[in-house]
Amino acid sequence: MKYFVTGATGFIGGRLVRQLRAAGHEVRALVRTPSKAKDLTGLGISLHPGDITDKESMRAGMHGSDGVFHLAAWYRIGARPGERRAAERINVQGTRNVLELMKELGIPKGVYTSTINVFGDTEGWVGDESYRRHAGPWLSEYDRTKWVAHYEVAVPMMQAGLPLVIVQPGAVYGPGDPSAIGNLLRQYLKRTLPIRPHGAAVCWGHVDDTAHGHVLAMEKGRPGESYLLAGPPHTLEEGLEIAAEITGIRPPWLRPPAVLLRAMAAAASVVERVIPLPQIYTADTLRLAAGATYLGSSEKAQQELGFRTRALEDGLRETLLHEMALLGIADSRNGIRPATARDLPAITALLEANGLPLAGLAEHVATTLVVQRNARIVACAAIEMHGAAGLLRSVAVDETRRGEGLGHQVTQAALDLARARGLTSLYLLTTTAAKFFPRFGFREVARGEVEFTTGCPASAVAMRVDLR
Repeated sequence: MKYFVTGATGFIGGRLVRQLRAAGHEVRALVRTPSKAKDLTGLGISLHPGDITDKESMRAGMHGSDGVFHLAAWYRIGARPGERRAAERINVQGTRNVLELMKELGIPKGVYTSTINVFGDTEGWVGDESYRRHAGPWLSEYDRTKWVAHYEVAVPMMQAGLPLVIVQPGAVYGPGDPSAIGNLLRQYLKRTLPIRPHGAAVCWGHVDDTAHGHVLAMEKGRPGESYLLAGPPHTLEEGLEIAAEITGIRPPWLRPPAVLLRAMAAAASVVERVIPLPQIYTADTLRLAAGATYLGSSEKAQQELGFRTRALEDGLRETLLHEMALLGIADSRNGIRPATARDLPAITALLEANGLPLAGLAEHVATTLVVQRNARIVACAAIEMHGAAGLLRSVAVDETRRGEGLGHQVTQAALDLARARGLTSLYLLTTTAAKFFPRFGFREVARGEVEFTTGCPASAVAMRVDLR
């Protein structure tokens, strides 16, 4: 199938186009600056210069497509006066341009990315697709303009016969998250988060699950229908408490009352008209922290599309380990962190000392974990990703640190990483540790069941564990 995608360089869009290419589809991506999207060309994605605010710039790229994914949007928490016009131009007029062109070109089907935020503050109630149309007031300009695009542009065009499916993600998070949730987690890791927001609640949806929900909407969604792609609901405080269990970093102790945060938001709304404020101190952020909730049920998407989301514990573990590696923060409980390219010489030396294969190691550094003690890497483990299955490899411990339980710790962390990445099964090949791995649920299987190319000898024992 040929798909035209707007927002392919964005957080969700980037994951979506990779999933589409992995499934063998042809992808045409609308990009404003092709030179900044070279990573997409390496995936076999064709780039089409243009902008959703210029309808004609999209015509050539969209023409002849089997489907359109419209994800491009303006997003910011704490909009300045000048940015409100940009929000209207991109989120409202841009959506109108995409959908009108889709109609003009006779595109068979489209998926438009709306948001659960069009419901506004649900005040603790968990809504569904039939939730009443909220008409304000709005906590942010993003919420307001996405409401206009949803109810005054997309819905009327669907009712007039446009073969469009609307998806409404909740709060999307994951490695590299540029949103307010991602900033909150990074501030928490750096211990610069000033308060613990104890009333606000969102539906936490991992970016990979959300992107897959878009694919399902294109494949199975009924034109004219909306589907909430909502992850499990948790308060922000619960999210921070789960993060503390993963990292050992305690959240801030200060829990200001909602009335104080609302007063601060009112003051911030005046100040930010004159000078820009850090995102954490904008009126929008403070209003959310005061106890706003963006909650919804994905039951319809689960039943009709087969949509599934991972537990917050699994998704946060992957996300936090990724961010900790970028920030140079080691896990304070056991020193386990994601590897980086700089670690490859030390990992190579460790594997050589343990007589383990080196082939392909650099290709899987993004899914390699290391245990660090006093600036020295003393253990490691890696996951090779092969669709829904994976291969556990490179499990090694420095000979001077054996007997400390490091092998057990890094293996368990690798299993957690595999689950967080959505793998359903994990294989391994071993010549010396067949008695070690059954404690993690591994069982011996026929060597022929392992289809991945490895450097292990034919005498190696094949083992498998089911992760779900």
